[in-house]
Amino acid sequence: MSDNRVTGLTVKYGREHEDGAVQCMNGGSADINHGQKGEYVFIHADRDPHGRGITDVRLLITDEDYGSGDLAKGAGGKYRYLICSEEISNGYITDVALYRGHLDSAPYGWKRAYHPDVSADINYGRGGDYLYFIYKGDLGPRQHR
Repeated sequence: MSDNRVTGLTVKYGREHEDGAVQCMNGGSADINHGQKGEYVFIHADRDPHGRGITDVRLLITDEDYGSGDLAKGAGGKYRYLICSEEISNGYITDVALYRGHLDSAPYGWKRAYHPDVSADINYGRGGDYLYFIYKGDLGPRQHR
């Protein structure tokens, strides 16, 4: 098992949380609300070599406020969340990044956070840069955890 596994994602608000935030693979701001109204929003990857690793990330764009973790906090419009899951049959996520700009498909070896109805663009419907949460991991077979 990888000691570098990601065990969760935490959304933090305010400029002071920029250090240690998930960075853009291709440059650009790590602030999810960059170029938008709203608060500074940063995603942090939680890592614990003894914790259960996450295996998949889904993007949720909704009219409902779930209280915390909104990637568009203070910007108005729809709420945006990253939903993590742990599937026994998948490997752990070990690397996470943001990608600013048009992306027809994720870079080789990477996956985009999945959304069933839209392009997986975090900024879908609000304008600004295309912005994707991408990840990769050790996708080899795993023993029951």
